[in-house]
Amino acid sequence: MQQRNCNEDPCTSDQGVWVIGEWSTCSKSCRGGVRSRTVDCKQSITSNIYFIESECPSGKPSTQEQCNIESCPTLAPSNPGGMCNVVLTNQNARIVVGNTNGEYCNTTIVAPVDQRIVLTFVKVDVDCANGGDFIVKDGRSGYRVCSVQTNSDWPRSNTNVMEISGKTLTNAHGYEISFRFETVNYQNDGCDSVYTSEIGSLSSPNYPSNYPANTDCFNYIVAPPGKRISISFTAFDIEYHPGCGYDNVRINDFEAYYTVYYCSYRNPFTWVSTTNKVQVHFHSNPALEKSGFLATYTFV
Repeated sequence: MQQRNCNEDPCTSDQGVWVIGEWSTCSKSCRGGVRSRTVDCKQSITSNIYFIESECPSGKPSTQEQCNIESCPTLAPSNPGGMCNVVLTNQNARIVVGNTNGEYCNTTIVAPVDQRIVLTFVKVDVDCANGGDFIVKDGRSGYRVCSVQTNSDWPRSNTNVMEISGKTLTNAHGYEISFRFETVNYQNDGCDSVYTSEIGSLSSPNYPSNYPANTDCFNYIVAPPGKRISISFTAFDIEYHPGCGYDNVRINDFEAYYTVYYCSYRNPFTWVSTTNKVQVHFHSNPALEKSGFLATYTFV
């Protein structure tokens, strides 16, 4: 009978070992968050063979633990920078809001028409579960943020107007936000404008002479939060069409989700917004130009 060696590989242990992953980022920056990690029973530290947990030593390491249990820094008890119910048009700034005593603090940011707004949440800590709130409004879209945010960037705005709306009830909550403007590739007919003064006027191009063909003008009027905008058309003569499908003036009430169209000859009339932000869009097609419109506006 011949004999030969077999099964010469080193023997493996019948008992597995705990393989422990890295801790995740803490769920909160203060006031007690939770972090987690993976803990698996494997044949060895480098092995891809998993054992059932009973085949590893007793006393499985923890997969979760508390973290950042220290108290949060106390923000200012009120509105130190006068950032509530205002319109900001500067290129970059910081918005710092502490305890608003349960009242909404609304801050509107307005960039030039060829620029967009980039927010950075330096610190946002609003307790939505207990009466707090924090909303970012971008054009007609609104986004609620209830998780703690630290040094995180918000996507670039879709329009040149944003509004931050927040409320807090304790000195331990609040938010600090920085913002800047970024220039975008923006095609226009050279007649777009932004109005933030309490009183002003606007008109179609060349008024009182005939407006040019194939022209689009976007005029943004932005009042402080809580105000509305009254637009009085003192002269109005634009090409007639039953559905105003040729030349027209379109007024978009930013947060009311509707657009009104005006055309033809009209006697003087007044339109009042339901929010503090409107877009007045003048459009002309290739034919039949008229004198257009003249209007004044005021905040009410």
